[in-house]
Amino acid sequence: MPTSPALILHTGKYADDRLVVEAYTLEAGAVSFITRVSHGRAKARIPHTLFQPLALLEITWPEQARTTLHKPQAARPLIVGHSIAAQPVKAALALFLAEFLRAVLRHEPPAPPVFHFCAHAVRWLNLVEGRPLGNVHLAILVRLATLLGFRPTPEELSLTCPQQYQAVLPQLLRINLANQHLYLFTRAQRAEFLRQIQLYYSRHYPAFPELKSAEVLTQIFG
Repeated sequence: MPTSPALILHTGKYADDRLVVEAYTLEAGAVSFITRVSHGRAKARIPHTLFQPLALLEITWPEQARTTLHKPQAARPLIVGHSIAAQPVKAALALFLAEFLRAVLRHEPPAPPVFHFCAHAVRWLNLVEGRPLGNVHLAILVRLATLLGFRPTPEELSLTCPQQYQAVLPQLLRINLANQHLYLFTRAQRAEFLRQIQLYYSRHYPAFPELKSAEVLTQIFG
């Protein structure tokens, strides 16, 4: 019976009393679960409220070779004092990152460096206070591309990037979570960089969808 850290990427209604949960796990890569909606403490062996986008959990489930939907036997949070859902800007970032990661990781096999980086990013976002967060999503997506094996270069991004933004592209590719607050991109630059990164990923993932939550980040950060 596997037990693994898991990053929750998406939940969707399966029936009135069930949810399908998509997760990326350290031990098994992409795994989908089906769990009951808990209506009261007596019935809530695993409260469905644990399965929030970008929640970091430890989940135990039985191996069932003939099914793609596994029933979790136990789940517990790996972050205590979760601040992301309580802060609107962090919550918007979490929704976008969960949607983006779902598009990229939903069919991926186990890749410990990818999982550990995503888990680190969630913990970092949960703890960080007093810093601008406008470049967080850009820093995460640039680093993630490197771990997935296709780090972008300024030359590649400049193929589709408008001329007025190309001089700043090298800065985009140098940001990380530790220094992201030091880069004073304009709202227009951030919006264009996000568009370019999504275009870049779509070249590597042909079924990469249009992300609904990207527009929310554009409204918040530019």
